Amino acid sequence: DHVATVGGAVVVGNSSAAYRSEDDGHTWKEVLPRPVLDLFEDPLDPQTLYALAIESAGIGPYAVLRSDDAGLHWTPVRTGDVDTLAVDPHEPGTLYSAEDGGDRTILYKSSDRGGHWQETGTIPGFPARTISLVVDTKDPDVLWASDGGGVRRSEDGGRTWDWFNPGLARIRLTSAVRLIPDPAVPGRLYALPTGGGIFEITTP
Repeated sequence: DHVATVGGAVVVGNSSAAYRSEDDGHTWKEVLPRPVLDLFEDPLDPQTLYALAIESAGIGPYAVLRSDDAGLHWTPVRTGDVDTLAVDPHEPGTLYSAEDGGDRTILYKSSDRGGHWQETGTIPGFPARTISLVVDTKDPDVLWASDGGGVRRSEDGGRTWDWFNPGLARIRLTSAVRLIPDPAVPGRLYALPTGGGIFEITTP
């Protein structure tokens, strides 16, 4: 399950739908009747929430949807082979998406909350599902991405990338890593590999 706290409510997404509670989980209302793969809070707007979901009835392409009222109602903003989404904590309305481009993973950017998108770079390496995409909380030009090969970092907004696997380049640890930024400490990032453990890096 995926959980988000937004506008005083709790939203939970799972393989069936997204549900919303306004009373600390005592009662729930279905608000998005489709499988939800992830939820993304907007740190600059407490009412805005994004969902990565399957298009409809558990089949078809993925869809990115936006809610402007803390999860009550949803508007599609992108469909296709979307792997994951990142919300910029510096610039209001700025989003990034990593998408399967066949022989490459393409990075797209929107500056208007998903209204329009433009290709901004390519995440190198063998195309694989991107697990996490994160905008650094200290530097808006720094992006982090993880896929089947480990963790990469870009210092120019996603145009070029380098491996960044300190402490992670070990068997069964590097292959799948979920990245979580620390909201309280700018530049601090946590990595959660499927092989176990929690790793932390704080950039200068």
